[in-house]
Amino acid sequence: MDVIYSLAPLATDEEKVSTLTMTTYHGCSCYVRKIDDKHAQIVQVLTTRLSDQLRQDLYPGKIIKS
Repeated sequence: MDVIYSLAPLATDEEKVSTLTMTTYHGCSCYVRKIDDKHAQIVQVLTTRLSDQLRQDLYPGKIIKS
């Protein structure tokens, strides 16, 4: 079994990668995917701080206002 450790989301299609945008949400860097003009979905949280990883308002899949 192969294990891949990556800071960037893995995708086989370049269009999927290009639709991701790095942004700051409540002081934490995240990759988000635009849903529409007013909303985005968190794809990946970019932090090594445990306090950020344990936050209830910051997780992949969450819909946020953009």
